[in-house]
Amino acid sequence: MVDEERVTRLASDVRRDVARLRHLEKAERLVAQVDLLDAVKYRFLTAIEGCISIAHHITASKGWEAPDSNADALRSLGTHGVISTELADLMARAAGFRNLLVHRYQTVDDNAVVSFLAHLDQFEQYIVGVLAWLESVGGSGSDR
Repeated sequence: MVDEERVTRLASDVRRDVARLRHLEKAERLVAQVDLLDAVKYRFLTAIEGCISIAHHITASKGWEAPDSNADALRSLGTHGVISTELADLMARAAGFRNLLVHRYQTVDDNAVVSFLAHLDQFEQYIVGVLAWLESVGGSGSDR
């Protein structure tokens, strides 16, 4: 059974992170301000991690096929109609961005980090979609 309280708490945390990112987005010459840029990276990590945690929780709770990756967990929500497949693909790309930040597969381009701020609306769309789905399957998150 999906734990509605857990999903709601994670959704609230993601919204808090996105609000802080929106605030940081307004900083002048963000790329030149190392500490603020580090804050942006951290908030992206925690927002994306929250979205991934929601996806894994729903996928496991519903007994859907175990995803091979965080991106697959997010795509699974699109496959099962929790969110649109288009949004699921965008969120899967966010998981890839998270991997880049965490694992530093290549040098992280600070300008790319700043430009990713243009994608904040997709996080809100994700949360709205997940919470709408949760409400549609019942107050406790069980199937009806």
